[in-house]
Amino acid sequence: MIVVGIGGASGSGKTRVACELAAALRGSLVLSTDSYYLDQSGLDWAELAAFNFDDPGALDWKLMAAHLVDLKAGSGVGVPRYNFATHSRFAAPEWTAPAEILILEGLFALWEPRVRELVDLAVFLDAPLELCLARRIERDTSERDRTEKSVREQWRRDVAPMFVRHVLPTREFADMVVDGTAPPDRSAEAVLARLRRLRDPGQAGCR
Repeated sequence: MIVVGIGGASGSGKTRVACELAAALRGSLVLSTDSYYLDQSGLDWAELAAFNFDDPGALDWKLMAAHLVDLKAGSGVGVPRYNFATHSRFAAPEWTAPAEILILEGLFALWEPRVRELVDLAVFLDAPLELCLARRIERDTSERDRTEKSVREQWRRDVAPMFVRHVLPTREFADMVVDGTAPPDRSAEAVLARLRRLRDPGQAGCR
């Protein structure tokens, strides 16, 4: 199994590019690092409002790495299902079978060394933070029952600082940097071209 890791800022277009890439690759699997958020059901609403979900410590890295190892070995895994409305995990995980190509996307797809070692093609989506914020507002107000004010406050308090501290440095681990302002299908095509060379090294080089 080949693992493609797609990292970048919140709102940079990771999920859209991953879905476009999966649509072009028969039998591929998209796995979001968001599925591995630790259950925070023990926190009250005030504590949840102050919790920093943009810190890598909020994710279950041990489980994520173990699942990637199992998938690469050809074994299925039970991927957690995270409820962003309550910030808790659903009781039943989602059974996930291995695939020829796994697309791992998320803020920290390139952050954790144990996970990064299992990634065969590392991609970083680069986009202006102003655009990322606009996309985040659109997503969170329409899909996660948030207000624009709360999204902006969280962005200022947590998202932007954590991007600079934890996400942006992962750019140096990328095999390729993709323009997050381009249409997702075009960005996916650029990744697909690199992936073809990875799967068939004979395509690389001069002729």
